[in-house]
Amino acid sequence: MSSVANAIKNDAFLQRYAVWFSGSMIVAFLNYIFHPLLGRLMDPASFGDIQALFSLITQAGILFGAFSVVAVNDACLFKKFKRGVQPRGSSAELYGRNKPLLTRVLR
Repeated sequence: MSSVANAIKNDAFLQRYAVWFSGSMIVAFLNYIFHPLLGRLMDPASFGDIQALFSLITQAGILFGAFSVVAVNDACLFKKFKRGVQPRGSSAELYGRNKPLLTRVLR
């Protein structure tokens, strides 16, 4: 176990992942407390409305999260192309074809 603890202490990625994982588990536990409590305090119609609202917010968050991943990927590719580095991969090839358009848009 000490080798795992040392690996986490020495690796920045594992430290950040441990923080992210711990936070995710805390939020999941709070959800297990929140939803039954909310279900007992509200009538079924209001609880259904709140759950539908939570569902829409979650779906919008997933959509905007996907857009942010694409934006970060495009920004990284733009910086690599600007420095003259030729990245590989399908999104890099797509960016290479659209480079004149994207350089005008991103300026």
